[in-house]
Amino acid sequence: MAAVVRMTISSDSPERLREGLRREDLDLGRAKKTADGRWTVEAYGRQTVATRLRKAGLRVDVDKEFEKRAAARREEVGTGDRFEGGRVPPRGVARKE
Repeated sequence: MAAVVRMTISSDSPERLREGLRREDLDLGRAKKTADGRWTVEAYGRQTVATRLRKAGLRVDVDKEFEKRAAARREEVGTGDRFEGGRVPPRGVARKE
C-alpha cells in the first residue's frame, strides 16, 4: 500500500482548483482564499496524486514530516478493549446513557 501524504494544493482560481481535484481520490479539507488571492485546500492522498496535480498545473506542497508525526501519534494509541466487553463503564464528565 502506498503511503499517504499530507499536502497543500493551491491555484489562482477556485474553478481551476476544483477541476484539478475532481477526478482524484483525496481526503479534502475546506478550500480557503489566502491573503494573496490564491485558493488553497489541505488534502491527504498518495504521492502519485500529488505528482499528477503538479503536472496539471496546480501548486502542491507536500508535508515531508507528516509520516514521522503520524508514526509518533500511532505509538500513543492503546491496544486491547479498555471497557472489557462492556463490563467497565467509560469514565469522565460526559453523561452516560
